[in-house]
Amino acid sequence: MQQKRNDIQWLRALAAIEVVVWHTDLVTKHFSAANIAGSFYERFGGFGVELFFIISGYVIALTAPRHATGAGFMLARLARLIPLYWSATALVFLAALLNPDWSQGSLDFRPEVIAKSLAFWPQQQVPVMALGWSLEHEMLFYGLAALWLGGGGRARAAWAMPALLAGLGTLGFFLGTGLAQRVWDLHLASPYMLAFGFGWLFRLAETAAGRRRLGLLALPPAMVALLAVLPIRPEEGLLLLRLAVAVALFLAALGLRRLLERPGPTNALMGRVGDASYSIYLSHWFVLSILGKLLGPLDPADGFDALLRLLAVLLCMAVGVAVFTQAEAPIDRALKRRLGAWEAGRARRRALRPASGLARAAPA
Repeated sequence: MQQKRNDIQWLRALAAIEVVVWHTDLVTKHFSAANIAGSFYERFGGFGVELFFIISGYVIALTAPRHATGAGFMLARLARLIPLYWSATALVFLAALLNPDWSQGSLDFRPEVIAKSLAFWPQQQVPVMALGWSLEHEMLFYGLAALWLGGGGRARAAWAMPALLAGLGTLGFFLGTGLAQRVWDLHLASPYMLAFGFGWLFRLAETAAGRRRLGLLALPPAMVALLAVLPIRPEEGLLLLRLAVAVALFLAALGLRRLLERPGPTNALMGRVGDASYSIYLSHWFVLSILGKLLGPLDPADGFDALLRLLAVLLCMAVGVAVFTQAEAPIDRALKRRLGAWEAGRARRRALRPASGLARAAPA
């Protein structure tokens, strides 16, 4: 098994921590007038999601060619995402049944909404598990990557995927974002596709050399700068700002790779948090909401706002690591073994087909 890159683990950890910080108003809203959503940070808030998308583009460009077929790749991604996501969705559903005020925003109990939420199907409203909106974009990206593999991707047509993603993402900046848009506008032709494309380009840059490598590394910042001077709406302008921050962090991590991979407690800790980033992402809303409801009746003084936010972030990280260790990782290992055996069996059967055909055609 290939060892994980600790610079990428750092990025995963930072993305997860940023999303948690952005949502810490869930803890303090019951007793404090201060809020992040109304502060200077509002312009950047949630850039961890854009960073997650860039990381995903990079990782899929690296790992997708290891799969023999697009179907095998897609099954591996579903096996990676579904167990924890369905469990989190069930918890949201259960909490709302116990108390309708405990929903994650616009919870809709109609069967078609629940079915779409479980299937990561693009919707014009948030899914049952509100954080699942980002996974809807991930799933579309995975589908495009599976088609690329099925069409004979890998080393050949290496530019096909980032070019397609960049085109869809650029179009999305002019079509607009938001739940009021048509489904295909919001998801397929979405600015977020540009983030996946940037990650793919960063991976291509690592396999290139000299001026070509420098050109590939410079392409995402150049595209962001170009979009910044074009007439896009304010909402997309803020998204572009968050994307620029994510691109800058990714480039910084690549440049600091040797430092971030040195043995040491800090790098080991961030590697562990990076491992648990998906668990942190899906569990943190529950942790913050429960903590806020517990602290509300105690009515802490406003001076404790920052300290309680910090403690909440640390608690979310601890819970996420525990969920990863006890649930996500064991399930993932078990499913990987089964899918590996399935893919190996398919590969063996494909290898035998031509030989069998020749044997039948040979004269007695």
